[in-house]
This record gives sequence, structure tokens and C-alpha cells, in this order.
Amino acid sequence: MNLIVVAVVIVILLSGLALYYQVKLRRLKKQQQERLQQQNVRLQEVKKEALNSIIVLAQAAIEKQVSLTEASIRITVLSERLGFSEHELSDFQVFTKLAEATAHIPILDRWTSLPKTEKRAFEQERLQHEQKYQDFIEAAARQLLANSERYRALLGSSA
Repeated sequence: MNLIVVAVVIVILLSGLALYYQVKLRRLKKQQQERLQQQNVRLQEVKKEALNSIIVLAQAAIEKQVSLTEASIRITVLSERLGFSEHELSDFQVFTKLAEATAHIPILDRWTSLPKTEKRAFEQERLQHEQKYQDFIEAAARQLLANSERYRALLGSSA
């Protein structure tokens, strides 16, 4: 009889322990889902901010408020954040080409530390690259602005 009582107590304790861990596991799964959902929301926000910045840069490039090189470098970096397919990113290729063509030109602190002669040489080279790609970049920027709602829709569908 004592053995039966001990067995029943053990079964009750094990059942309670199993129930405790089941509840804890459910809570952990729920927290994990909530974190994942928050990360997805933040990722969508980052993508939308990147697209908005790209649109502003495209407009600024058309209006010559920024150099084509600067716009291209920034648009190239920002377009990588969008999470678009290679096909969807084809509209951004010309920006990438100019960014790659001028990638060796120093920027920021490295630029300011250059002698004036080197700065002039790099500036001339940058202007030559910009001239080479100008029509293509301006056309791509206009196309980008015209397709901005389609890009927004693509971001919305990737949520």
C-alpha cells in the first residue's frame, strides 16, 4: 500500500513538473514570436526609410543639389537595405556602376588630408565619370521617382 501511495505522489509531482515546463515553454514561444514580430516591424521601417531616402536623393540628383557620384554612392548603399530581388534592383544598376567607378576616390578624412593637386585630379576624374553616366543616371532617377509607388508596394508585400 505504501508503495502505491509513493508511486501516486511521484506521478502527481511529475505531472505538475511537466505542466510547469509546458506553460513555461508556451510563454517562451510567445515571447519569441513577439520579438520576431517586432524585428519584422523594425526591418520594414528600415526598408521604408531607405526607400524614402533613395527617393529624396534621386530628386536631389535631378535638381543637381548633390553630385551624381554622391547620390549614386548613397543610393547604392541604401538599395541594399531594401531586400529586393536582383530583377527589382535592376533599376538601380547605373547608380552602382558610377559608385563602383569612383569607389577608389578618397572621402571624408582621407579626402581632407589630400594635397590640392591630388584633389583636383580626383575631382576631374569624378567629373569625367559623372559625364559618362549623367544621362543614364538622370533617366534612372526619373524612372525611380515614377516607380516609387511600385517600390512602396513591393516593400508592403514583403512584410
